[in-house]
Amino acid sequence: MNYNFKVQEILEILQRQGIEKVVAFLGGSELKAGFECVDQSLDILRNYPVAILNGGTSWGLPEYSSIAARKVDIPVIGIYPKRGSKYASKNLDFAIEIGSKFGEPEWGDSTEVLAKIPHGVEIIGGGMGTLIEAAYILKVDEGRVKNKTLPIYVAPIFGFLGVSEQVYGFDIPEEVKRICLPDSRLCNGFDAAQFLIDRM
Repeated sequence: MNYNFKVQEILEILQRQGIEKVVAFLGGSELKAGFECVDQSLDILRNYPVAILNGGTSWGLPEYSSIAARKVDIPVIGIYPKRGSKYASKNLDFAIEIGSKFGEPEWGDSTEVLAKIPHGVEIIGGGMGTLIEAAYILKVDEGRVKNKTLPIYVAPIFGFLGVSEQVYGFDIPEEVKRICLPDSRLCNGFDAAQFLIDRM
């Protein structure tokens, strides 16, 4: 299935509401710490015309960021694989269920769509799903930087076990690192959000 129409329809609705950018929160559905970083980020982002994007599930970072964003009147888009449809959050303004392109539905099927929508991404912790999403986004960025098109800015928050720490050690082309990632480690949500606002 082609999801371009569904995504474009949502983005047009948001645009009519004055929303200019989409910021994704990526991190573990099993995350037990780091929620204060979401609150810190939203304290900054609430002052800008943004929507939040996450993995759309009803636990961990996706659920927390959905509830927290809606409390401060920031619209929320959730993108999840068909495999996770029964776990979809009820705290989404827009939900997109992604089917498998090949074989049976699996976790991770939604990565391609989720990775191409945001203008900026915050990463807090994260396991294999977050690793796939972060790697996909940075691979997309390689092409966008090379072709001088708008990249996806990436703000990994250091201090949480998982992908958000590992990103700083990824073998990323220097130009992509310079354009898409912060010059130094980000250690809180305030700095992560401000980095994204300054770059986007």
